[in-house]
Amino acid sequence: MSKKVRRILLGFALGMIAICFLGSSERKADASAATYIKSIKDGMNLGNTYETGVEETKIKNSVTAKKIVQNLKNQGYTTIRLPITVNKHFDTKTGVVKDSYYKEIEVMLKAAIDENLQVILTMYGDSYQWLNNMSDQKATVSLYKKVWKQIALHYKSYSDLLSFEGANAPYYDNKKQSQQLTILTTMNREFVKTVRSTGGKNSNRTLFISTLNGAVTNETCNNMVSAYKKLNDDNVAVSIHYYGLWSFSVNACGDTTFNQNVKKDISTFFKLVNSKFIDNKIPVVCTEYGLYGQEREPESINSGEQQKYYEEFLYQVKKAKLPVILWDNGKLYDREQGTWFNEALQKLFVAAKTTRSSYVSTDSIYLKKGGKAQDVTVSLTLHNGSLKKIQADGKNLVLNQDYQVKGNKVTIKEDYLKQVQIQHAADLGKYQTLQFVFTKGAPFEVNIYGYNSTVLSTNTGTVKEFKIPVVFKGDRLVTMEAFNTSHQVRGPITYSAYQEFGNAFEPEYENGVIRLTKAFLSTLKEEQTILVFHFASGETKTYTIKRTKDVIEEINYKKTTITSPSPAATLAPTATVTPTQVPTATAVVTPASTADSVAAMSPVDGGKKSNNNIIYSIFLGIIILLLLVYSLYFLRKRSMQKTLLEQEGKEKSTGSSIDK
Repeated sequence: MSKKVRRILLGFALGMIAICFLGSSERKADASAATYIKSIKDGMNLGNTYETGVEETKIKNSVTAKKIVQNLKNQGYTTIRLPITVNKHFDTKTGVVKDSYYKEIEVMLKAAIDENLQVILTMYGDSYQWLNNMSDQKATVSLYKKVWKQIALHYKSYSDLLSFEGANAPYYDNKKQSQQLTILTTMNREFVKTVRSTGGKNSNRTLFISTLNGAVTNETCNNMVSAYKKLNDDNVAVSIHYYGLWSFSVNACGDTTFNQNVKKDISTFFKLVNSKFIDNKIPVVCTEYGLYGQEREPESINSGEQQKYYEEFLYQVKKAKLPVILWDNGKLYDREQGTWFNEALQKLFVAAKTTRSSYVSTDSIYLKKGGKAQDVTVSLTLHNGSLKKIQADGKNLVLNQDYQVKGNKVTIKEDYLKQVQIQHAADLGKYQTLQFVFTKGAPFEVNIYGYNSTVLSTNTGTVKEFKIPVVFKGDRLVTMEAFNTSHQVRGPITYSAYQEFGNAFEPEYENGVIRLTKAFLSTLKEEQTILVFHFASGETKTYTIKRTKDVIEEINYKKTTITSPSPAATLAPTATVTPTQVPTATAVVTPASTADSVAAMSPVDGGKKSNNNIIYSIFLGIIILLLLVYSLYFLRKRSMQKTLLEQEGKEKSTGSSIDK
């Protein structure tokens, strides 16, 4: 074989190697978990989609699944976290998972991979259904390993876009924290060891291990750092959660606003994440973030206060370069329609990727029916920008006529508010939305409401449920206090009179009632309990009930009735009641369905690649191949020219000798 042929073949081989190297649309098999999480950027949990029970909403239609995935991709999400539950879908002796289990989520899993999205498959409901039971630790650990071995074997050749999470926010019943941390270390070690032993792509697949309960505290982080280092596996990453300061996240203990305590909790979270994981180059992902109260009722936390919370959190996310995955159970985002229920919140999420957003001190102005309008002044918190304009119904308000600006103070003028009142003279509820537009970031909405004093009526019920008939008259319920005639706190929360929204009480505006829950009523003693309801207008209403055995009835207890006359125009409350004790967010279990859980998955061709990436890679390979061939041709031509010159030189030299 000539040198020329050998060189051409060598060039061709190098070109093919380039094609193979560049042609993969997936993560290299030997890449670290750090590489995997860098491409997560922003993700969305599919909530309790695959939980059985009343919330079960399995996606069985491939067209629907594809639409959901494409909608998420269009929103900029690169990752889907798929919480599954294998409980009741495997043999408790052998750990063998039923084939039907894998088929249940085949459609969604395949749709995500086909769109080149990463999927984190996490064992979800099992964490609180059987993995938390360590009365027989050896048996539980053994079964856990068997189940994961079955799942890992099923997916050993599956796309590298798929990763596994051993358990969602694990915790263990009837154990001290020190004992739980020791058990968790064992469980995480066995999870990694079991998956790796199945070979194939599982030898290098990214695996996530969670801190105790997903919490970020000194204790949980120190334990994880130690356990992580002992694993000595570059393809393992840490999973953590964040739902904010607990009292604010659920609307309890009087923390109804984004105050300094809430902001400090965010700061503490990121200090720990940075110092424990990021600074030590330990791959970490916040696989769940949000607010607990949103899962029960999005309005349990004031919309404007939600925006302030997310603005601060996402700013810190960007600074730390921490990959995050939003938790949503269908209350924030309509997956099939690809739209957000709260458009203002969606605009904030988009803006947060590039800049900070400014906001207003309140998102509500209340005008009392028949009252005289007055100037209303609000303050601005400005981040990287200034107020550009205020709009209502697409029209700009006139500066110095409809509103005035002095520093960070904005005053909505009395005449403007009076005009709004006149336009809606026959209405109650939302009158108008003022959109504060800033030079940078997302706009902030301030709603103008018309209201009259709420009217509560008498009723009788039981300890299982008690409903207070209410005529809301345009007002909204913010929170509720509960105490007896000696002002001793009553309710599930014993260290603050302010009870938890949704867990102790909940307004049902469409039905005209405030519902007191069994969780609240069952804690009451056979005595009088005084309830003080705080409304967004600033007004309060007192309602007294008495328990006699299992019967609850309203009584007229006028001595403690609180009267709080409101001005004609008021702002939504911005002051926060300071509780005597506030638990931290890290002590709370991740919100989960209490129903039995089911989830499933199914095999998909692990070699599936994006057509666009393949075409692009082949194109690059061809270019490289052509360059190599041209280089060889050029070198060969130079070599031939040199040879010819040498021959001519010899001939001239020979000719000269003969002449002489």
